[in-house]
Amino acid sequence: MADRILNPARRILRLAGLVILAVMIATPMAQVIMRQFFGIPLIGADELSRFMLISVVMLTIPYTVSSGASVRMEELQHVFPQPVQRGLRVLIALLGMAAFAFAAWSVLTATLKNLNNATPTLGIPYYVFFSATAVGFFCAALEFAVLAWKALVGLPMYVTFAAEQPTEDLTL
Repeated sequence: MADRILNPARRILRLAGLVILAVMIATPMAQVIMRQFFGIPLIGADELSRFMLISVVMLTIPYTVSSGASVRMEELQHVFPQPVQRGLRVLIALLGMAAFAFAAWSVLTATLKNLNNATPTLGIPYYVFFSATAVGFFCAALEFAVLAWKALVGLPMYVTFAAEQPTEDLTL
């Protein structure tokens, strides 16, 4: 049920990550083209690339959590009996939720203290600059909360998108 509710948000963050990654790759290319062919630098290209890098990483953290691609140390967990493994999964998910909730709160607090500040070259307001980080951390905390619930009730913990499923034509 929780996966069905979160699925649209997951798709939006995944798509946003892909779009931002494309812009991040295109920015240095545009900088080179502008310098080589027109002799004009693209003002703020490095700052925009930095913003895009931060954004793509932060917006895709929830995807990493929900798909199980984060560090879980499952080999170590399998040493313990099944009830202990379940408890460890819940504990790890709750600790992840707490860490990301604290990080989201910290980013929001820092942003609120710097509402009138902006980046030096492009003048991007800090609340825009930090928004991807706040959204990513908040959504990661939410994903860890869902993982804790799934671990507690014994449901399969991780999700995949249809595009990630192996095709039947795959042969090795």
